[in-house]
Amino acid sequence: MERKDDDLMECRQMMTLTQLITKFWQGNKGIIVLYFAFLIIYPIQNFLIPHLFSIMYSKVEKKAPMRSFLFLILFLTVFIQLTLVFSEYVELKLQPRIQKFVNDEIISQVFQANKGNFNEQHVSRVIGLIAKLPITFYNYFAQIKTVLIPSMIGLLVSAVYLTYMDRLIGLVFVCTLIVANILVRLSLHQCDTLSLTCDKDTSDFAVHVDDLLSNLQTILNFDKSQDEMKMISERFIRQRQTCDKTFACSLKTKLSIIPLMVAFVVFSIMRTYSNFMKGEVQGSRFIAIILTNFLIVRIVLTLTSEFKNFIIRAGIVKSSMSIFHQCNKKRKRDDGRIESDENKKSVEGIELRNVSFDRLVMKSSTLVGEEGEE
Repeated sequence: MERKDDDLMECRQMMTLTQLITKFWQGNKGIIVLYFAFLIIYPIQNFLIPHLFSIMYSKVEKKAPMRSFLFLILFLTVFIQLTLVFSEYVELKLQPRIQKFVNDEIISQVFQANKGNFNEQHVSRVIGLIAKLPITFYNYFAQIKTVLIPSMIGLLVSAVYLTYMDRLIGLVFVCTLIVANILVRLSLHQCDTLSLTCDKDTSDFAVHVDDLLSNLQTILNFDKSQDEMKMISERFIRQRQTCDKTFACSLKTKLSIIPLMVAFVVFSIMRTYSNFMKGEVQGSRFIAIILTNFLIVRIVLTLTSEFKNFIIRAGIVKSSMSIFHQCNKKRKRDDGRIESDENKKSVEGIELRNVSFDRLVMKSSTLVGEEGEE
């Protein structure tokens, strides 16, 4: 009795998100360095200028000359505005490069995955990826640069500055950041799977609608429109339930971090005010600590408001990276050996052997006419 071989699928990720970013970095080092160089304006805007204002306040109390401080603050303000305008110009040049790079990688992967295969390609899925992945990848990239990194820099500089002003306040702030970091990591671990499933369900829903429209005439001819509407409704409800869970997951983090930071700000202001009333803290230091606390509140509110968008975009990017997941069929024999398709000797079905085309000749219409006359 002849043994029957079993087909196995060997799959691997052809490119990860880190590799995709690294590949783009290697081809665009100059503009990326320039893109991130503008981060220098955030410490100047959020810490240096408020600190200069606190020094100027002390000079006002003493009626000391402060013309140089006024010119310095004016110069820094103009520098920040010009830098912001130039950074927008750099982003205008960077965005199309990222979109073209991601599009090229998707199309190249489609060509590579289907080379030698004649199976039906999921056109709607590829079109959906080309429509959403490049812009989502850019927004994900821009969110890290414009929100996440500046916020991290702002919180770290705040910790150093508050420790310099008051060691106890600085220590409490560092402990608060550690607890908040743990809460964020736990939330990301919980929300990551939900955001990935949310995007997959959303993509599957779009693919199903595309299949429906492609077979619209058949559905109408067999009077299956009501069944299709019911199926679409069920898919949409399932997709919304998963996405709603993702939103709720991100909301839990916001509701846990904001009260934690508010408690620190209340402690910091009350301690500073108490020391100021006792004469242990000068007016300039009191103003500097108050401004730093309001800056921390603004950073935390910005981070928590962007947290949901960050999770959703991360899910879209991770889900879309599945386009680079390539599978090759291999054959497993009874003795445990695995043989690839390229090395297989036999193919089930019709097989052509010793085929030659050297006997094929072209007949002209004249010859055909002459044969007809004979």
